[in-house]
Amino acid sequence: MLEKESIPAIAIVTDAFENTAREMAQLWGVPDFQFVSMPHPLANMTSDAIERASARLMDKVIALLLRGQSTPGSWSPGKGGPASGNRS
Repeated sequence: MLEKESIPAIAIVTDAFENTAREMAQLWGVPDFQFVSMPHPLANMTSDAIERASARLMDKVIALLLRGQSTPGSWSPGKGGPASGNRS
C-alpha cells in the first residue's frame, strides 16, 4: 500500500465491488481504508461517459488525497462503501 510508504493514494471502486474492497482492506490490516465509489458497470461505458464520471469524482478524489487515510471516510457518489455515508 502506497500510503504505508507516505505516498498519498486512493482506490476507486465500483459499487459492485465495495464489499470486496472492504474485505481486502481488512486483510491488508487497514480496516478503515477509505475509497471512492462509483456506479457499476464501467465496461459498457463510452470514453465520453467515463470522462464525465471521472469529472464528477474529481473533487472527492482530491479531498481524500489531501486528507489522507488517517480520518475515516464520509462520502461517495455511489451507495455504500467506506467513503460513503454507510461507513462513516
